[in-house]
Amino acid sequence: MTRAETQRSVEKLAQTLYEASDPNGPPWVKRGRVVREPWLELARDRIEGEEAVGKPETFLVDTKEEARQRAKDLARGLGLKTYRVVDKTLAV
Repeated sequence: MTRAETQRSVEKLAQTLYEASDPNGPPWVKRGRVVREPWLELARDRIEGEEAVGKPETFLVDTKEEARQRAKDLARGLGLKTYRVVDKTLAV
């Protein structure tokens, strides 16, 4: 892979990770270098194989379908084929 191809891959993965972390947040293209750099570094590490899998993410949702969709989007953003949802609902 050429340096230009690697840079494009890093940029694309960083954007995917950023957008998966907060789907309703500001778009990647409107974020400055200060916000983008940590995501680019994370993407570089992932591409280089230093971090194969991300850390678990916890979030609150209104429905199980929303939880499933967020988990799926996050997994795809990390380049994973599988994902898992752990339901910690308190039955009332």
